Amino acid sequence: MEAKFKKIKDQIDFNQNIDRLINQATFEAAQINVKEIKSGLDTSTGPKGSFKKLKLSTAKQKRKKGQPLKPLIATGMMRRLPPVKQKSGKSIVSVAKKRAKIAQYHDKGGTKRGQPPKREWFDIYPSAERKIIRMLKKKLVKLYSRL
Repeated sequence: MEAKFKKIKDQIDFNQNIDRLINQATFEAAQINVKEIKSGLDTSTGPKGSFKKLKLSTAKQKRKKGQPLKPLIATGMMRRLPPVKQKSGKSIVSVAKKRAKIAQYHDKGGTKRGQPPKREWFDIYPSAERKIIRMLKKKLVKLYSRL
């Protein structure tokens, strides 16, 4: 009778540990992606490749203002992503509220004159996917080693 009780207790502990692991993994995955988004902005690369270069007129305007000559970096506001929010097993990554419209404007791009080219920057980066998979594997191995 004691062996059955131990088996049931182990299953309950395992289920609780799995739930905890999933919550931690989603939070850490969101944090990993935020780091990749920031480094992508620093290196002018997005999840689907390099950004289109600035037009000569835009570069001149940025030089006059003393801003860096990298796409999507003028005031540094795009890089300031709010902290990852975790709510009931979900992790939310968002853009700073002051920059939400401008972020969409750049992410969608435009075909009309005066609109910037499409520069997709807010998505899951392939390098983030690899890091997330590696992190999840480590957590699962650690969980199974405790059993």
